[in-house]
Amino acid sequence: MQLDQPALGLHARLQALAKRDAVILSRTFASPAEIGEAAAGAMEAAGLMRTGLQSVIDNGLDPDVTAAAQAVSDKIDAYVADTASFVEAINAKEPLGPPLESFMVLFRELEAELPSVADAVQTANQSFQQDARDAAAQAQLFGIIVAGLGIVALVAVSTLISRSIVRPL
Repeated sequence: MQLDQPALGLHARLQALAKRDAVILSRTFASPAEIGEAAAGAMEAAGLMRTGLQSVIDNGLDPDVTAAAQAVSDKIDAYVADTASFVEAINAKEPLGPPLESFMVLFRELEAELPSVADAVQTANQSFQQDARDAAAQAQLFGIIVAGLGIVALVAVSTLISRSIVRPL
């Protein structure tokens, strides 16, 4: 069993969206339209992350994958909350030092956690693939044993038949 393709390709897309939003949000001379676009982009990225991670968690494919996805999911919630407060600070023309520092710390934490999900997914997929190869090898061995037993049974039956024909003659 493998994870769906959207969950596997999520990491790169989300990093690109989050980096773009961080650049726009960190510009003190950004226009309200750019700020609104960045905030919407951050919320879109967070929504995509939540959807993909919830899919991974709901599938319950592997305890390590579920744990990694849950850890990142908690970071996403913190990232979204901090993004909203950072955008409010920009809109209110408040000093951006503390909100930006907090936002960047959460962004770095989230960015650092995303590869752990990808690694857990990759490890789980490799495990699933190995399990499938092992099952195929076991099925092949079982088929060979059954074929061998069938041949032995055919030889035994043919020997009995030939003896029952030859004896009366």
